[in-house]
Amino acid sequence: MSSCQSCSGCFTGKSCHTTRNSKQVEQDDHQFHSLLQLALTSNTQPNLEEQQQQQQQPEQGHDHIIPTIVSQLSDNVYASQVALFSAYSRMALAEFIELVQSLYDHRVTGSFVAWAWEYCHDDPVQLLTRIRTSGYGDTAVTQQQQQQQQQQQQELWDYLDGQAQVHEIFNGTSMGRVKR
Repeated sequence: MSSCQSCSGCFTGKSCHTTRNSKQVEQDDHQFHSLLQLALTSNTQPNLEEQQQQQQQPEQGHDHIIPTIVSQLSDNVYASQVALFSAYSRMALAEFIELVQSLYDHRVTGSFVAWAWEYCHDDPVQLLTRIRTSGYGDTAVTQQQQQQQQQQQQELWDYLDGQAQVHEIFNGTSMGRVKR
């Protein structure tokens, strides 16, 4: 499973390719999806009372699932981690999992998460709406709504590609170095 956002072939004059073999991609996909399922089943988003209890007793009940998901998706890019933790704190758990699932499926990782967050003006719902696969989770989507969603998604992809190009040019890295 690969996508143009992970290839960089179009921007380097090389043919379309991915740098990871399919077996490694499958293993990574399985591991990430397992984390998402674990997060959904363990109810890791505590209510206000549970948060206060955890602050008083930090050693008990601490859960590493969401931080692990954030770390893997952000590729340890601080701005992306901040964006994902902010989304986690502002969304219901199921919406957050859908967001990170969509980001991962489209290979929007590392700096791309921060750039997508910036593009959507720090609004996790807008980001989810733009990155969600057309019709995903919504059976009553009209053709016009689908086209509008595809256009909005394409605008996001164009923005991310532009940010990657700017990053490559002004940071002195070779073209295609930022994986798209």
